[in-house]
Amino acid sequence: MRRFNPISFLQWQEHMRQTSDDDTVVDCPDCRGDGITACCECGNDRDCEECEGTGTVCWGELSQAEQERHLSVARYEAALVADASAYAAWVGVDPTALLVNSGFRVWCHVAGKRLAAEKVS
Repeated sequence: MRRFNPISFLQWQEHMRQTSDDDTVVDCPDCRGDGITACCECGNDRDCEECEGTGTVCWGELSQAEQERHLSVARYEAALVADASAYAAWVGVDPTALLVNSGFRVWCHVAGKRLAAEKVS
């Protein structure tokens, strides 16, 4: 079976920093893409003030710390699974088998109906 050999987390972070221009749209760090936050006074839901309820902001509007939090291990793993799934479809194999054969531990998030994976040390 073919092996899937993705770039490392640190390589992915550097690639994302280099290829994300200021106009790249990303999830809002305040509402996590929901567009809704809780009011600090009454606790009721309201439109997020950071993104004006859209759930997204431009990369250039994020602080350095927000950019670092955005480039998380969870986002890397989601991108890795998406790439592995596309590669598996292209070569005609099961994505789970491809990931396991390439040294990854694979599981399924039942509620979200999606695969997740991490490199086995």
